[in-house]
Amino acid sequence: MKFLLILFCICLPFNLFSEEIFSGIIFDAQNNKPLQSATIIVKNTNRGIYSDHQGRFEIKASSGQSLQISMVGYQSQYYKIGRNNTGIIKFHLITARLLLDNIVVTAGRKVDAIQEVPISVSILGSNEIELRNLSSLGDMMQQIPGVQVNSSEISLRGSSGFAFGVGSRVTLLIDGFPMLSADNGDMKFDLIPSQSIDRIEVVKGSGSALYGTSAIGGVVNLLSRKPQLNEYGFSLDFKSDYGFYTKPRFAEWEYSQQMHRRASSELSFGTSVAGLDILASGKFILDDSWRVFDKSQNLSTLVKLSYQISSHRYELLSLFSQTQSDDWGFWQDGLNVFLPPLESDKSIKLNSRQAAQYLSYQFMSSNNIIFDFKTGIFISDYYNSHPSDTPESRGSEGFAPMIESRISFNISDNLFLTNGFELKSNITSSQNIGEREQNIASLFTQAEYKTLDMLTLTSGIRFDYEKSSLSQPNSVISPKLGLNIKLSDDLHIRSSLGAGFRAPVAMERFSSINFNGISTKANLDLVPETSLSSEIGMTYESKYFVFPYFVDFSFFVNDMRNLIEAKIDISDNKIHFVNIGKARIMGAELLFKTLFTKNLGLELSLLAMDPKDLASEQTLVYRSNFSSKNRAFLIISNFRINLDYRYLSRVKEIDPLLEAVVNEAELRTDAHVVDLGIIYNFNFLGQEHSFSIHSQNLLDYYYTETAGNMARTRLISFRFSSKI
Repeated sequence: MKFLLILFCICLPFNLFSEEIFSGIIFDAQNNKPLQSATIIVKNTNRGIYSDHQGRFEIKASSGQSLQISMVGYQSQYYKIGRNNTGIIKFHLITARLLLDNIVVTAGRKVDAIQEVPISVSILGSNEIELRNLSSLGDMMQQIPGVQVNSSEISLRGSSGFAFGVGSRVTLLIDGFPMLSADNGDMKFDLIPSQSIDRIEVVKGSGSALYGTSAIGGVVNLLSRKPQLNEYGFSLDFKSDYGFYTKPRFAEWEYSQQMHRRASSELSFGTSVAGLDILASGKFILDDSWRVFDKSQNLSTLVKLSYQISSHRYELLSLFSQTQSDDWGFWQDGLNVFLPPLESDKSIKLNSRQAAQYLSYQFMSSNNIIFDFKTGIFISDYYNSHPSDTPESRGSEGFAPMIESRISFNISDNLFLTNGFELKSNITSSQNIGEREQNIASLFTQAEYKTLDMLTLTSGIRFDYEKSSLSQPNSVISPKLGLNIKLSDDLHIRSSLGAGFRAPVAMERFSSINFNGISTKANLDLVPETSLSSEIGMTYESKYFVFPYFVDFSFFVNDMRNLIEAKIDISDNKIHFVNIGKARIMGAELLFKTLFTKNLGLELSLLAMDPKDLASEQTLVYRSNFSSKNRAFLIISNFRINLDYRYLSRVKEIDPLLEAVVNEAELRTDAHVVDLGIIYNFNFLGQEHSFSIHSQNLLDYYYTETAGNMARTRLISFRFSSKI
């Protein structure tokens, strides 16, 4: 394996054009106020920067290159650099009729306009997160088209079902750093305060060619925001809400004389000192839940330091999260859906902690070479309060160090190349599986070619070598191809083909636990899952029709092999994870947005798919064939009304093993969920404030997310927020 550490060759690039510092300042065209955090990129390069709190920016560029200036809620502007650009150029951005997010960085590990990438990407911005009072990653992902959340597991276009929180088929990143646990390979939904998030980028389709294992279904990247500084050079954001779950509509389901509460508070501070940007955020949530024996409390913090001097940029990201919760598993039965089984020990608690420390460095040379280096570690642990010498005791510690290096450059004006290597380890210490270690070494390269300002071709390949304790080594090659054609300023056609893989995690290979009547055992013969994902799609934006509108349509096919699923071994009635053979997910997705007026907008989405187990000819478990996410907003003076409606068709198949251990596990139905929010915005003493009331699951519709688990019932909450 040593050759993977030393065998990495890159071409020496050259640049025919001398570069100079280009300066500018960006204003809102309507009120002439400076715009902070606008994105400025040099087209066909990996070079990008944000405007500061005075709207100013400086960026290296050559004569003949073009700049793209973009910001959420504004129309993008383009500017071609001449030979004698001197002084500061002023840009005035016009408010967009359709509020589309224009910039994406996840899909190709470079800054691109979202219309120009060859694969489907959805974005949830901080504004939508705030307006809908979303505080956890699970709630945020519920808002994104093409995404299904099963308990604590995220599925992109049917890539995942429900696997007891083990082995995510979607990679989770925060600012590009990996955030899947070393032991379970799962996501932690309350890892980052919501006020720290600038936007969430979701890449649908295999992303293993750039992101390696677990990107078999796609990538979720949480991008933290820059400090939004006021005239005094700092920012202070505060948000607090208090709510309660209403009592069940059916008397026979009522379990308490009191309504259970949910409360949270968040505080975020940002400033800039001598070029050092500082962002610090904290969040605390206390949730009594809508069920008995399901209380939880969570504390999470983020500290981000960013410093740039000349061509060098440094960034330090620190995260910490701690959660204590009741050890809920399944309901008692169909008549007691909010109560755990009678034999449950309600004194048992589940404790979990996560901490991450990451450092990144970027150097941008005078001849347009960009060098990126990242290193850090993600630490997680969990344990329940059962005595350690009992079979019910569960606990694990995971350490996931990583190191990554990339070099990007323009071979010519039209050809951009990225090369890199990555080393990752997943080290697990558990009373249930012992001491285990997994190491993955990777090499990757991607080329992007643009011509005539209308055609973008992308190709890439990644090689991964994986070795785990007691198992045979595995090597996987993941290629990708992408195409984006700009037929006009409003119409883009895209197509992509890419391979993906997911290496088994420690808990799948070695698990040996007892939980709510379920016993598991190890399987050392597991091999990585693989997939081949293809897509063809189009985007069209009409800016001049009576009602401006935006349409995105795509058709996709995802062939998956050696899927890892939990099965019962009839010889001992224990569960073990096995490779099940072949599966195919075929479907289509439609997104439509329009503005009837600047104060009245509508968004509709529909996903239809056929997730099929090709061996049994049955529908894959925990996949809905149809889903729809729709929203509308109305602004009246200082009031804004948001109305959301989500639909999920009834899951056809669930795990047979759950039917064996969960009473009335077959009870499930379609999901119809309506959320309502009314926000009042006002200024007091020159500062922005808001007061709002929200109702999640307004109609108190009852449905299950997984077998024996009633989804969240009606939650009514009141929120106050303030920005200084």
